[in-house]
Amino acid sequence: MNGSLKRDELLMLSGGILAGAAIAALALFERSLSWETWGGVLLFAVLIAATMALGLPASSGVVTIAHTVIVSGFLALGLVPGLIASAGGVLLADTVRTVWARPLGHEPRTLRRTLFTMAGNVGMQTCSLLAGVGGFRMLGGSAPLLDLSVSDSLPLLALFVLYFVTNSLCFAALLWAQRQPLLSRGRAEWRNVITLELAPLPLSILVASIYNGLGIGVFLLSSVALLGGALVIWQSGQARTRVQQRVQELFTLNAVSQALTNLDLLELLGVIHTQVAHLMPGDNFYIALYDPEREFIDFAFTVENGDRVFRPGRPFGNGLAEYVIRHRTPLLIQSNVAEEADRLGVEPTDEDAQSWLGVPMIAGNRVLGVISIQSYEKAYAYDERHVEILSTIAAQAAMAMSNAQLYGQARQRAAELAMLNTISTAVSSTLDLDRVLELIVSSVMSLVGSQKSAIFLLDETQGALRLVASKGLSEEYARASNGMALEGDQATGAEEKKPILVADIHSDSRFAHLHELAVQEGFRAFADVPLIAQDEIIGTLTIYFPEVHHFGLAEVDLLTTFANQAAAAVANARLYVRTQRALVRRVEEFSALEVISRELVSTLDLDRVIDLVLDCAMQATGATPGSVVMITPDKGKGHVVSCRGCALTADEWLTDINTGLAGRAVSTQQPVLVEDVSQVPGYVPHLSLGSKNGQSIRSKLVVPILHEGGVLGVINLESTYPAAFDEQHAAFVRQLAVQAAIAIRNARLFQRAAEGRDRLQAVLNSTREGILMLDATGHVVLANPMIEDLWDANRAELEGRNLRDLLRGSGRRLAARLGYTRAELLRLLAQLPTSPTELVKDTYVLNAPRQRVIERMGAPVLDESGRVWGWMLVLRDVTEERELEQMQEDVTRMIVHDLRSPLAAILGSLELIQDVVQEEPQDSLLAQALDIAAHSTQRMRNMVDSLLDISRLEAGETKIHRRPYALAPLVHSATSLVSPLAKESGLWLKIEVPDDLPRVDVDKELVERVIINLLDNAVKFTPLGGRITVSVQLENGDFVRCSVYDTGPGIPYEYQDRIFERFVQIPDRDSRRRGIGLGLAFCKLAVEAHGGRIWVESEGDHGSHFHFTLPIAPR
Repeated sequence: MNGSLKRDELLMLSGGILAGAAIAALALFERSLSWETWGGVLLFAVLIAATMALGLPASSGVVTIAHTVIVSGFLALGLVPGLIASAGGVLLADTVRTVWARPLGHEPRTLRRTLFTMAGNVGMQTCSLLAGVGGFRMLGGSAPLLDLSVSDSLPLLALFVLYFVTNSLCFAALLWAQRQPLLSRGRAEWRNVITLELAPLPLSILVASIYNGLGIGVFLLSSVALLGGALVIWQSGQARTRVQQRVQELFTLNAVSQALTNLDLLELLGVIHTQVAHLMPGDNFYIALYDPEREFIDFAFTVENGDRVFRPGRPFGNGLAEYVIRHRTPLLIQSNVAEEADRLGVEPTDEDAQSWLGVPMIAGNRVLGVISIQSYEKAYAYDERHVEILSTIAAQAAMAMSNAQLYGQARQRAAELAMLNTISTAVSSTLDLDRVLELIVSSVMSLVGSQKSAIFLLDETQGALRLVASKGLSEEYARASNGMALEGDQATGAEEKKPILVADIHSDSRFAHLHELAVQEGFRAFADVPLIAQDEIIGTLTIYFPEVHHFGLAEVDLLTTFANQAAAAVANARLYVRTQRALVRRVEEFSALEVISRELVSTLDLDRVIDLVLDCAMQATGATPGSVVMITPDKGKGHVVSCRGCALTADEWLTDINTGLAGRAVSTQQPVLVEDVSQVPGYVPHLSLGSKNGQSIRSKLVVPILHEGGVLGVINLESTYPAAFDEQHAAFVRQLAVQAAIAIRNARLFQRAAEGRDRLQAVLNSTREGILMLDATGHVVLANPMIEDLWDANRAELEGRNLRDLLRGSGRRLAARLGYTRAELLRLLAQLPTSPTELVKDTYVLNAPRQRVIERMGAPVLDESGRVWGWMLVLRDVTEERELEQMQEDVTRMIVHDLRSPLAAILGSLELIQDVVQEEPQDSLLAQALDIAAHSTQRMRNMVDSLLDISRLEAGETKIHRRPYALAPLVHSATSLVSPLAKESGLWLKIEVPDDLPRVDVDKELVERVIINLLDNAVKFTPLGGRITVSVQLENGDFVRCSVYDTGPGIPYEYQDRIFERFVQIPDRDSRRRGIGLGLAFCKLAVEAHGGRIWVESEGDHGSHFHFTLPIAPR
């Protein structure tokens, strides 16, 4: 046995050795066996071998009733004779199954595999029997079994169970060693195991009893009956296996026949593999296609270990697949593949295979390829039946593949033509010669699958080829290929207008001079295809392949077609180049127009623009006098803004633009060309030429300056010669007028922008706020003088610089002066182009050169389309305002804390005096004075309490006791307190509160005070007979909105936000009682402390609508 041991072989060998050792050890302690016992051992060994040989093949091993015979041998003969009979029977059975494998329905095995199987089976049966005997003896059983009694039931049961369980565990260990699933047996096989191996075990008692009690003759008759039953079971199993195989074969052949209609080659090959895999085992499978033109084998479909893999093709050589193709007959190698291949004189490309089967695919007289399946694990995996089946499949597949190949070739041709059409369209769509050449060399590689390509164009003056474009070739090759003489085979090919095809340059002596270059560039095959345009050779298209490449007729036709279209595209591009050169010469005639256009663009001085236009027009047309007249804003007059060759009086600088030839040009918006003005009735010149050789104006050209559908003015050109101007002059001046209109418009816009900028700069310079504006890239585009004070920097040094650059040096100090850290400012600049900060207003303290409080407001700057243009930062010194606010806060706190205690004392004293003078009449002067004093003191105390509550709410010191409350009782409670005052004032008070409102999560006392304050304000300002309404409704599902409506004078728009600030009151507003402006401030703070909001709506004199929202309590 050569080679290393596999895991299952090691396990089987170990089991056999241990079993042999165990039998030998037990035999040493056993007395010598009698000839009668040896006769029994021989009988049982033969019986075991016969029943095992007639076992049913399973997915792993054999299912047999031999286990019953093995247990019977132990019960009839004892332990050592039973073990010897079991081992001998197993060895004899494996020998029979190896010699007569096919007749018995078993797979053939190599000698190596047979020996390991013998060892493994001996070890398995010995281990199982020893385990069963151990349990049998522990429970008091003894063998041989001579007298059967009830007390033997439990030991016998232990024997059967332990034997079967141990045998199953050994079988599972073998599956593990073979890397097979432990549950590899199907339902039918498990049924056979239970029926043939487990259920008959109790029969071993009967067999042992017959042997020991009824004699050898009856035992032989019972053995014959047992063998007859085994034979019947074996025959039925063989018949069922043959039927299943035949059904599977018919199913496979039917599936392959159905697949014959499939014209997709890859899908067809996949179907063939699937069906073959159902019929015969195999680790590897491939379908190789043979190309006789190229002498090449293409492995079109390869499966290794169940996975589809790519296997590169190879030149037709001397492998096993080539042997099948060459001899056109199947080849079956059942074992020793490498040795058999060597005997056949074939290179063993699949030398690791244990079994190899290959059949040719023949359609007509053509061998299309070979189907091969290999087993790397088992020898004798295939037989003649597999050859017959695979040959049948190959015959049917060959027909289908022939059709599929024809269909594939047709599809490939169609795809190539479609690609050719696409490429031709792309090449023909441009007239740029360099682009055309680049497209050709790139496209031809995609078309034929080459790795390199080049175009050589014929230089007719030198009669040589010049490399003009290439792909994948080195610069050295390009230099060596320039100026190649058209001679030899290339000249012959050019004369005959046929391609030069070289399948292998190294075996072609005609191109020996190119061998070294071919090695250097990495190509071995090439094709030179002539480029023919108008029946003339204009060059060659060359493609290169890295390996030997045999050019087929279809491929040559495709290349020739492409080359013809490429030649036409090159010829068109060349013609276009020549045309372009002619056009360039024409363009030079308009160089003057180009110069003036450039100068017009380069200046924004309106007077300079107009002078340039007039000078260019006069120079191009030869006009002697000329002028430009612009329309004034009143549209009725024209102002002469530029004049050449004329002298204007004071009255002529302003002329009527709507009359004469100028008026005609303005009204028609078309040039007016007059060859002789003397023929124009009523012509009155507006330009005074004075005395100039006694000549006067004879011809005139007036061209309107148009812009966006309107007339800006006219270009007025005159000459002392008749017919001095023609249509070409008019066209030229008209083009000039178009340029002039744009330049004039730009100059005017620049003037207006400059004026606006100056006005804006004046405003910025005079404002007290520091303003800094950045563009989207972070550059400072504007900084007013106040920034110099706040930032302590020179404004001239800031503008135009990027803020990032300014932060690199003293960045921390500069960022702090803007109220940021350096990191915050850099992060803001990074977000500026995509997600600018919305309007942000906050304050910070600036400590140098003196401490100041700065209010900072930043906002994005947007253009007309809403696109972010930049960011503006406004800095305002609010130090004085904050000091005043702090002073006001200190005074308020002083009033609250210093007045609260005295007021409480005064109020307590007044209550004491009222108690003392209770006997005084209620309408007495003293009682009235006490009531007024008490009421006024209580009112002052309420004001002080309000101030205190507001201060606590602002500071967050007020403890809010929030609980779920129904809002309706709160509204009714507050309304009941204000209702008497409303009635006294002659007002209608209405409540609209739904019954199904959800409860709100609020501090009851604070919310009640808010409602009372709003109602009290409404009562104070609503005139006699007015109405006050309190309503409550749901707001957005999470809030409840409470509203107080009145018919008072309303709140002006400018006070609708300020009214909620402390001490703010609307001036000149009559009311029944005058407050100090604290109630609404308290309401705002109390509502916001609950997470709600409060606001007022008012239009004119139609009353005020106060609204506030409160959160709904969680359910």
